[in-house]
Amino acid sequence: MQTLERKANRASQAEVYAFSHRRTHLAWWLFLLAAIGFMAAGPYTIARGLDARNEVRDQLAAEKIVTPEDAAIPNAPVVDHATAHAQADVIKKHALEATGGKTYAELDREDPARQTAFTASTLRTALMSAALAWHVADLAIGIGVFITAIGVLLLIGVAMLRPTRTQAA
Repeated sequence: MQTLERKANRASQAEVYAFSHRRTHLAWWLFLLAAIGFMAAGPYTIARGLDARNEVRDQLAAEKIVTPEDAAIPNAPVVDHATAHAQADVIKKHALEATGGKTYAELDREDPARQTAFTASTLRTALMSAALAWHVADLAIGIGVFITAIGVLLLIGVAMLRPTRTQAA
């Protein structure tokens, strides 16, 4: 009777060990796949952010806008967020000078300066949208770096926790 109980106990322990071993291997493989996924997604996100920033730069450069003398960044081609913002600010300054300090919404419908304020508002909106798109692209690049770092950390963890042959025996 004792022999049967010992055999049953050993068989039970072997089943528990086998289940635990399979679970450990499954977890290891899942972490490895997650690491690979993060390490692929990170550089892809960085590349998309760089593409977006290049597209904003190319579109701004195609307009051949140069900031005026009185801009925060004088006589510079508008090709990035800083120069786009500087140009938008100087447009606002000039528009307010032309309208007596009033915005488009504050001007009477019959005021001839209203068209100047409208044009200035439209140009500022376009330039500020370009500056915003530049910052969103920078954000995507930063997120891509963060995702890549997570992938590297997961891969280091996977390498450290790799099941050994003695665990598999």
